[in-house]
Amino acid sequence: MRTSITRMAQRMDTFEEKMDELLMLLRSSQSPPSAPVDDVLLSPCSTVIELQEFNRSLGQQERRNKVQLFLTTFQPMTL
Repeated sequence: MRTSITRMAQRMDTFEEKMDELLMLLRSSQSPPSAPVDDVLLSPCSTVIELQEFNRSLGQQERRNKVQLFLTTFQPMTL
């Protein structure tokens, strides 16, 4: 029984990874070719420090514009 649960958990992890890959492909195909890609925008902040740094970076007009452009590429999508 434990082996079955472990296998199912592994399959779910694999499924989740594949879904993430597909979502990334979908998002990249819907974004305009000139849209900037930033690793910080593609993954969540994992620490409070990263979140604070991201928040501070939004004080720069260029960074704020980049984030706004990034977010508008996902506006029509609903998950």
